[in-house]
This record gives sequence, C-alpha cells and structure tokens, in this order.
Amino acid sequence: PDWTTITKDNFEDYCNYDKHDYTAIICGKISNLTVFNIDDTNIYKLLVLECPELSKCPTVKTTRGYHIYFEYNKSLKTMSDCYIDLKNKISIHNDNSFVIAPPTIYNAFEYRYTGYSRHLRPVPEYIVNKIHL
Repeated sequence: PDWTTITKDNFEDYCNYDKHDYTAIICGKISNLTVFNIDDTNIYKLLVLECPELSKCPTVKTTRGYHIYFEYNKSLKTMSDCYIDLKNKISIHNDNSFVIAPPTIYNAFEYRYTGYSRHLRPVPEYIVNKIHL
C-alpha cells in the first residue's frame, strides 16, 4: 500500500488479522519516533561499523533486516532508498507512516528487539548529512 495514505483512523483497513498477529507503531511527530528501515543485514552491519553509536539505539529484527528507532526528526521525510552510500536498502519512516513492531508474528517470523535502550536518541548528524533530502 501507499504508506503515506495510512493513518491511525484507517490503519485497520490494511491489516489481515486472519493471517497475522500485528503490532504497529505510527511514526512521526504523533509518537516522537523516526525509524530507519534497513532491509539487508549486511548493510545494517556496515552502517553500525560506520556509525557505532547506532548500536545504542532501540533496534528491532525484521523479516529482511532491522529497524532502528530514533527520536523524531522533523527535517526527515518518509522516503525510500535515501542513504547516499547505501542506496536501495535504507528507508525512513516518519510522519504519515508506521512500522510493524514486536511481538508481531508475520509468516512465522517474530519481530524482536535486538538492541534495547529505554531512551530514543537523536538521529546522528553524521547520518542526517548522508540522506537525500
């Protein structure tokens, strides 16, 4: 679906509870949450090597990679394939989007926290500077 059209009022329309058990978080200002979606485990590892402070952020293992949770950053938009050095593998979920979250089970895969911190951190400036705005 077009994630920009999903709101807290119509979210249920996109869920098929007969097949899956969902937990989701609406991203953006409403929840003080910006999420980086990295759809490749190797790209995630490269990103953490490049910016080690990411390992201190709340992180979720997804079916294809990882979600890294940050404090809301109003300058970042919801977009795909946006990281200069690692194109086509990193998307940002912010205003007008959501992420599937633990303890969701999707096609027998359980979303789970792998890096847990009780506090959201700002998106590192180093990372913001590498985003196609």
